[in-house]
Amino acid sequence: MTQTKKKRQLVTPFGRAGYCSLVRPSFKFAPEEGKFSARLILDAETAAPFVEQLDALYEAAYQENLATQNAERAAKNKAPLKEIKRADKPYKNVEDPDTGETLPDFQFNFGLKFRRMGKNPDTGVKEVFGTQRPIVVDSKGQPVRQEIGQGSTIRVSFIPGGFFTAALGSGLSLKLIGVQVKELVQVGLENPDFDEVEGYEAPQTKASDPVEHTEAPSGATGSVDEDAEWS
Repeated sequence: MTQTKKKRQLVTPFGRAGYCSLVRPSFKFAPEEGKFSARLILDAETAAPFVEQLDALYEAAYQENLATQNAERAAKNKAPLKEIKRADKPYKNVEDPDTGETLPDFQFNFGLKFRRMGKNPDTGVKEVFGTQRPIVVDSKGQPVRQEIGQGSTIRVSFIPGGFFTAALGSGLSLKLIGVQVKELVQVGLENPDFDEVEGYEAPQTKASDPVEHTEAPSGATGSVDEDAEWS
């Protein structure tokens, strides 16, 4: 998609966090670049105007991509296309994990490449020419230096951008810029359901304090879904 205008940065309503990878990029589905990601879940009423806004941007990108494809075909004396392939939208209805039933809530997917890569003009070899990461802040705008657990209350700053590829078609991506955390749910193992007893009391830290990342024991479950794929 040819970009003729400066992309506008937008901010979502507050909603519930799904799987987020905001401190360390995942290389599972992007082995070269690595990607940060955030999932935001909104109830149907809150999501409605946001979905309408994204649908308008998605359709505008489609029409621009269709025009671009037909301009290229005209230059080759080829007949114009009436339509082109459409990529999936950057949101979908939430499904019940147990029954597979479609729920009225919506899940929105945001992503940001960690490594900015491009071809060296002298060698033609693909190289890393910079890195980037999302900004994560608390309710007062102070930095948050730990992963955001599923169920946290967040909102996302992002830049929508149209794209076109032969494989996927015309689509709309939501480039992750930053996340604001209104209510934090800690990332960790499931609640052990201990009763309160007399004894040692650990010093409490703020959400912005750095934390040590440790690997969960084999077979343990927690709020981080390392195998989750996002679009």
